[in-house]
Amino acid sequence: MNPHNNSFIVKNGKRYYCKMDKYSRKKELIVERLAKLVNINCAHYEYMKYEGFHYYLSEDLSNKGDFVTGFDIGLELEEIYLYHIWDFFESYYPNFSVKLMRQYIRAYLFCFFVLNSDFHCGNWGVVMDDSLDRNLYIFDNELSFDEVDHNYITCEFYEGKAEYQHRLDSSSIEENMKNIDLFIKVSDEDSINELVQMYETLTPEVFLNVLCEVEKEYGISKAYKKEYYNLYVQNYEAIGALLKKYNLVDCLVLK
Repeated sequence: MNPHNNSFIVKNGKRYYCKMDKYSRKKELIVERLAKLVNINCAHYEYMKYEGFHYYLSEDLSNKGDFVTGFDIGLELEEIYLYHIWDFFESYYPNFSVKLMRQYIRAYLFCFFVLNSDFHCGNWGVVMDDSLDRNLYIFDNELSFDEVDHNYITCEFYEGKAEYQHRLDSSSIEENMKNIDLFIKVSDEDSINELVQMYETLTPEVFLNVLCEVEKEYGISKAYKKEYYNLYVQNYEAIGALLKKYNLVDCLVLK
């Protein structure tokens, strides 16, 4: 089994996409564990070293059934609104559109917590399993804990409202707060509750525990561990302050 960057390999009878972790940052491993804590379907990752290079082995989601990405069902890379995601789900998966949109919203909010700056329509997809059920999965989270924002999906739900423009030179946390603020203003109660529950679950203490798990199993440099934790806390505290502003939490969770 010789891994090569951006290629597929077979390990223990399963197919994986092989991607080099050039600086051994191990972000995918961290994000997968955090996603599991908030019931978000995420591709499973293995990790290996070969000839001095570190590689992510990303589970080929086709192993789980018929798999298509957002690109495959007609969505494009450029900035779009949540309204468009909903419209596509209704068009392609009318019997599953409500379920898939709820799963998408959870994944969308999750990306704000982990500062994933690359959550475009090619980095999530829908799996149809043998029972013909459909579920949304996320993958390719390597640009998480990123201080520069270039998310592609805005939180505008409905047509006719003022457009929200991203500033690609602004910090990811600054953009997060603008997007989450708008999300709260235009979302239903269930969607807002998803945001609050995620805030209450993914505390800095929980995040640190996950960091320590990955550190123990795979190793993380002290510099990266400190960088991820400090950025996470800064972002988390900003989210908490916004929730407090709208009286969605009684008290802030402190680190």
